[in-house]
Parts: sequence; structure tokens; C-alpha cells
Amino acid sequence: MKGFMAITFPVRYRMVFTTKTTYNIMVFISMICAFNSALYFKRGCDFYFDHTIRIWTFGREPCSVWLAFYIDMVYNTGLLIIIGILDIFTLIHLKNRKKVSRRLFETLFDSYLK
Repeated sequence: MKGFMAITFPVRYRMVFTTKTTYNIMVFISMICAFNSALYFKRGCDFYFDHTIRIWTFGREPCSVWLAFYIDMVYNTGLLIIIGILDIFTLIHLKNRKKVSRRLFETLFDSYLK
């Protein structure tokens, strides 16, 4: 998100991402991570290493099935989609910016030669 803001809105970036705002964002993300981790310590929400197939797996209890679907799949898929969209917008903006910079360079170079 910081890269997207820095490239797309360079002037607003300095106003939005102050030291205080950055600390608040870090605290918010840390709280989400702590909540996400705490869910695995609830009784009946099993997440264990299966030595026969050598993979981490969820149990068969309803809480484990809920964790597997909502926390593991939906949450991570949502993050992937959001980050992918931000990256695509950033790349498009960089490509358009490159075209504008090239046209500006060509105009300046052309006026220099005349």
C-alpha cells in the first residue's frame, strides 16, 4: 500500500504516512496477526503436523473446518486479490508515467535542437 501511494499520489503520501500514522498501521496489523494466531489456541480448533503425510493439517472438528475455510482460505485469498489489484494499478500507473516522461524528454530534446 505504501508503494502504491508513493507512486500514485506522491504529495499525499507524505501527509498520509507520517510517523504516527505508520505506527498506528503497524499496531493495527500486529493486532490482526495476534487475533489470527490466538484462534489456533482455542480448544477444538486443531491444527497439527501429520507425520504420515508430512504436512500441516486441520482437524475434523467444526471449529477446525471453520478455521481451514475462513481463516486459511478466504482470508489469504482476499489478501492475494487485494495485493494483486494494488500491484496491477501500480504497474499501470508506472507504465503511463513512463510514457509521459518519454514525451516530455522528446519535447525538451526537440526544442533544444531547434
